[in-house]
Amino acid sequence: MSVERLPDSDPYAATGLPELGFRNYWYPVLAGWRLRRRPRAVSVLGEDIVLFRDGGKVYALSERCPHRGARLSRGKCLYPGSGTISCRYHGWTFKGETGRCVAKLMEGPDAPLARHAAVKSYPVREFRGALWVFVGDMEAVPLDADLPDCLAAATQWHGLSTWRTYRCNWRILKDNLCHDLHAPLLHRNSPELMFQPIFPHASQVSAVPLDNGKGIGYSARGGITEADHPVLGRFPPRRESWYRVLKPIGRGREIDPASPAVAKYGVKYRWPRALTRRTQNRPGHCGR
Repeated sequence: MSVERLPDSDPYAATGLPELGFRNYWYPVLAGWRLRRRPRAVSVLGEDIVLFRDGGKVYALSERCPHRGARLSRGKCLYPGSGTISCRYHGWTFKGETGRCVAKLMEGPDAPLARHAAVKSYPVREFRGALWVFVGDMEAVPLDADLPDCLAAATQWHGLSTWRTYRCNWRILKDNLCHDLHAPLLHRNSPELMFQPIFPHASQVSAVPLDNGKGIGYSARGGITEADHPVLGRFPPRRESWYRVLKPIGRGREIDPASPAVAKYGVKYRWPRALTRRTQNRPGHCGR
């Protein structure tokens, strides 16, 4: 998860939400198929990490070589099957499981290996087509402890992997995605929606705890699809409304209480937000 620093006037400063994200959680950082022969660099919670694959296993280490600060992602697995990565600059070679330096290639086989000649090693797992890294200050919890049921229960749910890159701070992104308040304006003329009535807006949004206590559901009451505004006139403007003749379908419809999603899986809200399990047991954390 790449993040960019916000300006000094941080609108989220009073919320207590950390700018770089919550530590001591598993994060999906890369699609598994994107990590092949070459190491890959990622940035998670402000920490630069190198991922590499060797012998069918994935490893994650701190990106910077402690010798001269070179990027380990520019290095190679010179000794396949050893679970190591070698720095491109002077050949310092690190064990993926522990981060310990096991050789200094340009200093010869008799070079002393000091205890501080090491980099941080991160717990990493490959699951459901994604690479997950645990970033924090405690022993990693089991991966499925941080996964929603739709991911953890692989035999009961089917999913498609995809990713997007948002060049913004994660708090702005979550604030935008918590409810489709922008959709009636920003997406009103998208190919999927332009011939349908505009999404209801000016509605009253409320947050409701999920029945299982593991998240929050957002519901909207009331709302309008068109209105006359003083000074301005009608919204949507007449030039955009004459072709809106179709009935709402897809996202334009309210959730059907008799649909399989509701009847079989208990999905009551269109905008649920799942929280991680055992969140209260993580030091200094109240949710994510």
